[in-house]
Amino acid sequence: MKSGNNFDKAHYCRSGLLTKEDIHSRWRIIFVFVSILFSLFAGLAFSSLTDITSDKKGRLSDFLEGKPTPIPDSPPVVNKTSVKLSPSSSEALSPLESDLEFVSYRYHSWNIPDEVTSRSDFWMEIDLTNQMLIAYRDNQLISGFRISTGTSSHKTVTGTFKLFSKYPAITMTGPGYDLPDVPYSMFFYKGYAIHGTYWHHNFGTPMSHGCVNMNTDDAAWIYANAPVGTYVMVHY
Repeated sequence: MKSGNNFDKAHYCRSGLLTKEDIHSRWRIIFVFVSILFSLFAGLAFSSLTDITSDKKGRLSDFLEGKPTPIPDSPPVVNKTSVKLSPSSSEALSPLESDLEFVSYRYHSWNIPDEVTSRSDFWMEIDLTNQMLIAYRDNQLISGFRISTGTSSHKTVTGTFKLFSKYPAITMTGPGYDLPDVPYSMFFYKGYAIHGTYWHHNFGTPMSHGCVNMNTDDAAWIYANAPVGTYVMVHY
C-alpha cells in the first residue's frame, strides 16, 4: 500500500492533475496577490483625487492674485427682494454688533478691509455647476456641503465677495414667498445670502430665488466659522 501511494502521487504530478490541497494553496496565493493589487490601486486613486481637489480650486491666492474682483454687470431678478428683520427673531436672537458693522458694504462687499478677518483664514467657494459649497482654511480643504442655488429664472450672482452681515434668524420676503425666521443667514451681496433651509431638502438641485440654500445644521457650522469679511467665491 505504501508503494502504491507513492506511485499515485507521482502519477498525479506527471499527468498534471492537482490534489485539493494544491488547488486550495493556489487560490490562497491568488487571493493574496489580488488583495495587494487592490490596495495599491486604491492608494493611487485616493492620492489622485486628493491632488485634484487641492490643486484645482483649493488656493485662495489662485482666486485673488492677478484677477480683478468680478463685479456683476446688472442686478438679477432676486435683487428686487426686500429683506427685513423679523421682530420676534430680533428680540430672541439678536446678531452681534460686529456682525452688522459692515452692512453699508452690501453693494460692494469686496471692499471690506482684509484686516477685519486677520485672525481668520477661513473662506468659501460656491460651485454653481456642481451645487457645492466648499470650505477652506488657507489652502486646506476642510469640508464640503450640498447646496441649492438660484434657478435659471433667478440665477445666483457670480464673483468675488465678502460676508457683510450675519443674522441668527431673519425674515425674507419677495415675489411669491414670505419666509419667517430664516436661520443662520449670511449676506455677501445685496439680498444674496447663504442660509439654513427648513422648507425643502432637495440639496444638489437649484431651488432658490438666488440665495444659497443649505441644510440648517450645515449652515450653523458655516455661521460659527465664518466671521463678517470672510471671502466668498461664486462661480460655475
